[in-house]
Amino acid sequence: MKTEKLLWPTIIIVTILLFVWQYTTHTDRVFDHCVCEDGAISYSDGRGACSWHGGIEERVYREIETTYTAQDIGQMILITMLFGPLLGFVILIPIGMLLNRNK
Repeated sequence: MKTEKLLWPTIIIVTILLFVWQYTTHTDRVFDHCVCEDGAISYSDGRGACSWHGGIEERVYREIETTYTAQDIGQMILITMLFGPLLGFVILIPIGMLLNRNK
């Protein structure tokens, strides 16, 4: 199998997978509360949160429904167009070198 035949299909597949990955893994998180070292709950996230309770043991966030604006989708498309072909070449060049070495 020739490496040249794999070039554009690989670049297109990697580009599409990059866009799908960006679209599906984007989540928005917002601060909900802190759990203090002694178990108390604080709804403050500032510098003094849990100061009388031994400090912060854990910050708890909650995910909110992701909504995409036209700007978000435009940024995803731009990133995909820039880095998709680059990733395709990065994946394809080592494969081509391995295939050509085995000849």
